[in-house]
Amino acid sequence: MANPAKSTFFAKNFLVERASKAMNKSQIIGLCLLMLSCCLAVQAQRVIIFHDGYIPSLKRTEVTGHVQMKENETQRMAPLQNAGVRVFCLTDSTYHQSRVTDKDGNFTLMAFLDRDKDYEIQVSYLGTDTYTHKIPHANILKLDTITLHEKPITMEEAVIVAKLKKMRILGDTTIFNTDAFRVSEGAVLLELVRKMPGLRISEGKMTYQGKDINEILLNGEKFFSNDISVALQNMPVNLLKEVRIYDKKSEESELTGVDDGQRTTVMDLKTKQDVNNALMANTSAGVGNHDLYGLNGMLNYFETGGNHATAFANQHNTPNDIGMDAMAGSMFSGGFYGGGGNPMKQLSRRFGSSVSRKIKDLNVGGDISYNDNGADTKNYTTTENYLPSGNTYSDQSSLSSSDNRNLSASVNLTGDLSERFSFMGNFHFGKYWNNNWNENRQATFNTNPYDYTSDPLGQGDAIPTSSRVNSTDQQTLSHSNSENMMGMLMLSYKFKKERRGLTLQLSGNKNDNDSKRFNESQTRYYQLGDSLLHQNRFTLAPTRSRQYSAGLSYNEPLGKDVTLRLSYTFHQNNNKENENIFDIGRLTASQPDFTFGQVPEGYEDTRIDSLSNINNSREQQHEIQLGADFTIKKDWHLNASFSIQPEQQSIYMLREEQETDTTLSRVNYNARLMLFYFKNKTSLNVSYMGSSNSPSISQLLPMTNNDNPLYITLGNPNLKPSFMQNVNVNFRHDRLWSNVSYSQTFNNITYRTDYDPVSGVSTNRPENINGNWSTHFDVGYSKDWETFSLESETNYGYSNQANYINVDSRTNKDAIRNHDFSQLVKGVYTPSWAEFILSAQVQLNKTKSKLQKASDSFNQTYTFLGETHFYLPWNIRLNSTFSCITRRGFLSDEMNRSELLWNASASYSFLKKKQASVKLEVYDILQRSTNFSAYTSSTASVQSRSEGVNSYFLLSFNYRFNLFKGKKEADEE
Repeated sequence: MANPAKSTFFAKNFLVERASKAMNKSQIIGLCLLMLSCCLAVQAQRVIIFHDGYIPSLKRTEVTGHVQMKENETQRMAPLQNAGVRVFCLTDSTYHQSRVTDKDGNFTLMAFLDRDKDYEIQVSYLGTDTYTHKIPHANILKLDTITLHEKPITMEEAVIVAKLKKMRILGDTTIFNTDAFRVSEGAVLLELVRKMPGLRISEGKMTYQGKDINEILLNGEKFFSNDISVALQNMPVNLLKEVRIYDKKSEESELTGVDDGQRTTVMDLKTKQDVNNALMANTSAGVGNHDLYGLNGMLNYFETGGNHATAFANQHNTPNDIGMDAMAGSMFSGGFYGGGGNPMKQLSRRFGSSVSRKIKDLNVGGDISYNDNGADTKNYTTTENYLPSGNTYSDQSSLSSSDNRNLSASVNLTGDLSERFSFMGNFHFGKYWNNNWNENRQATFNTNPYDYTSDPLGQGDAIPTSSRVNSTDQQTLSHSNSENMMGMLMLSYKFKKERRGLTLQLSGNKNDNDSKRFNESQTRYYQLGDSLLHQNRFTLAPTRSRQYSAGLSYNEPLGKDVTLRLSYTFHQNNNKENENIFDIGRLTASQPDFTFGQVPEGYEDTRIDSLSNINNSREQQHEIQLGADFTIKKDWHLNASFSIQPEQQSIYMLREEQETDTTLSRVNYNARLMLFYFKNKTSLNVSYMGSSNSPSISQLLPMTNNDNPLYITLGNPNLKPSFMQNVNVNFRHDRLWSNVSYSQTFNNITYRTDYDPVSGVSTNRPENINGNWSTHFDVGYSKDWETFSLESETNYGYSNQANYINVDSRTNKDAIRNHDFSQLVKGVYTPSWAEFILSAQVQLNKTKSKLQKASDSFNQTYTFLGETHFYLPWNIRLNSTFSCITRRGFLSDEMNRSELLWNASASYSFLKKKQASVKLEVYDILQRSTNFSAYTSSTASVQSRSEGVNSYFLLSFNYRFNLFKGKKEADEE
């Protein structure tokens, strides 16, 4: 092994080195001002004319008019420039086309209206009343002169007479009124999301009523589309009027006007009308014990007509970002980003900006962001491995440091080249730098080590030698630099006949990665005469990937309610991998003072030919698809498609001067059926999807990877394609919702494990297997009264996970049957002076093995949560959160325990409009928090916990200000 003292020195100084590279305060301020200048420069030319693309399936109405304003003081009439003109759907309360008046107060708007819905024109301007006019079903609507009357702008406190409804349902759209939820001053979107019924943030994702939300829009436009955490952590709640959640059609459907059945659940943030034409800022700063600190800042500029610019910057080393409340922050850091709990140390820096503009017939949007995240973590993992000859147990502790940075930028373009010719383009660039160090200790036993000691790694001598299989000390260091570029261009031509169209789509993707990895390990085998294996390797593995595709689709209407779609797409993927593995232990064995992570001289001569290889592959696929879109009566919609995908894979491999050149030909299939129903507050979505999938190149190549001497992986060139089918049913009526799903995979690719009970080495080879299927059911309901609301959610899932395992040259097919059940009940009581939240959740997991009854387990987790928020005079707010977590049925006694957590905070808001606030937050007052997680697979049950900064306090200051444009608004400020 390398010098322990130097290895320890390296670990302790890994983050110190990266911290020394951090920008000082003046550099951070300078960068923030630079981003702000760029955003304001973009807004200097205020051309805000909007023109929506022509969609032949809708009725087209041309609306013209003239807008003037009457001033209160002079009673003078004057043409009104930049007044907002929007089309509002009275049936489902959604906004559609929009435009602003020219310098003479005139406007012309092309509206594309559904014949079965009612619409109205809304004309508004900051500081005036709003004019509305119902749109008749006619081709041309000429409005008389519209006069808007000036009214004073007030930002003072308002007296709420009627209680605002928290949410309403319109078809497949849920609309949350942000003003109906109480949040702290300066709160960001994440705090609001935690209070919305049906929304959950856990296990690395955000869901609404069981459906994943992977994109956040701002006023219907993309907003940092590659990273939803930007909006969750930075968007101030006070700017938002509504939060809408709905199923968004694909970009191709929006461009062509013909539904292809593809849906993505999105969250759409709607800003308040009175923030238009205003520069708004939200800033926060905080300090705490353990040398914790945080800085946040966000600038937003909105214009009538949809233009906006955003810039943000933050830096912190706190477990929770500044601006979150105690509970939302802990849920976000502990649940949204991996679920592993808080790290021991961390440093995060993020900067970015986003711009969206409408310039005549062109919509332009884009964003750029830089992220720098470093963390020190320590984890403990206990695993029970399911084996026919008797289960084995392993304990592991790991200490790791990471420094991951990335710079990404994207541009989105949509527009009309003519009345019938439209286009859409998306382009993205990303640069990534990753540095990771890990020190790991692991031990394997053939009996449960907790029967002898509570610390199997630290007190291994207390365990009989006959029960000890092996132990490993390992450290790794990896560096990688990668670059990604991708682009997509879609051109659509619409013929004179409604719904007849031709679409061309081109796309390309480039990925380059250069990585190097150091890996040193020492493994002791207790059942092999107490033998010792030492490895010290260095790996260079550059990879190059290119992906291209070109497709052409044609839509043809058959009658009024049916549209056929025929498409052809060509895909080509080229991959190059050159992995060189060097046995540098031959050079460092005689140098006890050699520092781990350095490359010794002459390392090129230690190349391991049997493990190093060159792999080049090329995959070509031709996809032919036939689809149909049906409108059944008024409320029913059906979409069906079937595609055939002949493909050819050419694989070239060079190892030990032996060449392998293979060509594989396969045919994949894909079938999809989607049924939609929408009426008032009821929606139903039934879908079936079946697809065959070919094995990956890494699974097919006959390669050996033994970086981990206890876990060796092989390839299998005889793998067959797998076929997966899924059935999903989503139902919602008002506040009641339910999801049912069923999934089954034929020829599923799993790993056959050959386990040596003497050495504890597992050799894993991918194989096809049948018998994998699962089903899931969840149902939820929420109800609001005057001062009380109730929410309930029930989940049940069952899975049958088949797997192979080989012990003592005997192959066995086993199946792990897993039951998951959870029940959540939440009640909220909101008198005028306080808010009380009480919730309880039960999580049960039962696992049964078909062959090994000793593998059966029953894990239980009970969580009770109580929150209190008191709104006192003088703008003082007191918050307290209590939670009790009880676990039973887990492997170690340390995990089978109850813990009581208590977080508290106090805040005070001041200045004329409560623009400033100070807050004191205290986390884990009782110091009882443990970061714990568990999961079960077809081969093992895994339970882990991590050490981190859980108990700390934070004192923060928040300030927000608004800069309205125009002389009158500036005078009033």
